[in-house]
Amino acid sequence: MDRSPEQAAAAPPFVIAIGTSAGGLAAMKEVVAQLPPDLPACVMAVLHVAPDASVSYFVRALQAAGAWDCREASDGDPLLAGRLYVAPADRHLLADVATVSVTKGPRENRWRPSIDALLRSAAIHHRGRAIGVLLTGELDDGVAGLAAIKRCGGVCVVQDPADAAFPSMPAAAIRRVEIDQVVPLGAIGKTVARLVSEGPGEGKDPPLELLAEARVAAGGRMTIEDMDGLGDRSAVTCPECGGILWKLGGETSLHFRCHTGHAFSPEALETDLTHRLEATLWSAVRLFEERRSLIQSLSKFGSSTSAESSRVEEIEAHLHLLRRVLLGPAGGDAAAQLESRTSA
Repeated sequence: MDRSPEQAAAAPPFVIAIGTSAGGLAAMKEVVAQLPPDLPACVMAVLHVAPDASVSYFVRALQAAGAWDCREASDGDPLLAGRLYVAPADRHLLADVATVSVTKGPRENRWRPSIDALLRSAAIHHRGRAIGVLLTGELDDGVAGLAAIKRCGGVCVVQDPADAAFPSMPAAAIRRVEIDQVVPLGAIGKTVARLVSEGPGEGKDPPLELLAEARVAAGGRMTIEDMDGLGDRSAVTCPECGGILWKLGGETSLHFRCHTGHAFSPEALETDLTHRLEATLWSAVRLFEERRSLIQSLSKFGSSTSAESSRVEEIEAHLHLLRRVLLGPAGGDAAAQLESRTSA
């Protein structure tokens, strides 16, 4: 969406979209302390927090760290130079042309607020005037968002993983996106200020895929037919709703999305599948133990047969194998030994 002259005059020259997760508050405080108070930009920040958390403590901490006007974002707030907006818990924080949007769109990477959603919105509406910043954190939220910033002509700044309290998130971005600046935390704010002073880059029109994904985060919807036009169906189902997941973004910014709107990076999806697999295996342990208990209970009402004994032995073998898978060889063997002693 292009700005009207009135919107261009009202909005700040730059939007700095910052995303962070584990270790993020300390990192954000250091960045805010470095930002010049007269920087002609509005800062929007997503810190991963629990859905029932309050971000008022984060706002106060960031306010005390520098000279910026720090606030918890509300829907419709203006994008003003010298102001820093923090995403509320359980809400996406999005940049519009001249205002802030706060929505309860579908979770991305199991998170709401989502770093990807913020960066994508800044890319679409501010293009060459968008600066995406990714700080410390786990997994790879923010990679698809930084790729969107680059596709629309913005600039990407990532904290040096060697300098990050949790290096996974910035390291994933460096592997998969052409990052403009990789700098230690102590230079992030100064780097951003320099980039703003150099003026905006040449903005590029956002592709239809980004526009569609941004619409979903803002509360819109996509049909199955829409998704078929944006990407290829995968063999994996959505961990949130069980629907089909489509592969979007190509090799550099590959991510997955279902037509109801949930989105996952590759690492987030793999982590979720691992958790679901473990839960399924523990359910199998429970069912085998219940079956064994039932067979043993039935044998008390009559003489135990060799068939019943054989079934119990078979169950014990399955349980031993499952525990070795879940606990590792040493843990599985130790558990079996402890159980044999306690049941003797």
